[in-house]
Amino acid sequence: HWPKKDEPPGPNGEHLKFNGMVEEMDRQVGKLTAALDRLGLRENTVILFTGDNGTPTNVTSIMNGRKIKGGKGRLTDAGTRVPLLASWPGTIKAGSINTNLVDFTDFMPTMAELAGTTVPRDRVIDGQSFVAALKGKNPKPRQWVYTWWSGKEWLRDKDWKLYADGRLYHMKEDAAEAKPIKKGGDAKAAREKLAG
Repeated sequence: HWPKKDEPPGPNGEHLKFNGMVEEMDRQVGKLTAALDRLGLRENTVILFTGDNGTPTNVTSIMNGRKIKGGKGRLTDAGTRVPLLASWPGTIKAGSINTNLVDFTDFMPTMAELAGTTVPRDRVIDGQSFVAALKGKNPKPRQWVYTWWSGKEWLRDKDWKLYADGRLYHMKEDAAEAKPIKKGGDAKAAREKLAG
């Protein structure tokens, strides 16, 4: 959280509020896509739009008819799960939805594949390209994602989330992470899979 005096200035020196920032971002993306259309580059350009973490706690969003209070700075889904919007006319089917897991480490290999090059081979690269998913295929989706922030960390797959301190949550049943699961056959298998 920035102190008020350090917030990025908005129009006429005023401080932008969340809705103002969204409106300005929408305007800027519109200018970008209009320029690509005008130059005839739209079908040769992939636009990826995402956020780095959740929205502020005073913002409530709606996803699949469910209200979700922002969780910026928290490791819950409200603080770490963000939309990833992709546009590539002629390649990505308009209105399509893909529920694959994507991690920010995946952007470098994705961009490398799109550019027709490879990632550095002299180091371990955790990310994997999601170009196939953009094209509507799903040969090898990512099986897990990892997050570390401020000394805390977790690992999750689509169904389960395991924190480094041992807390385990079944995310399809408890997305708010209200009740950690300690025992049970499915939980034991999930804990072993994620801890392994």
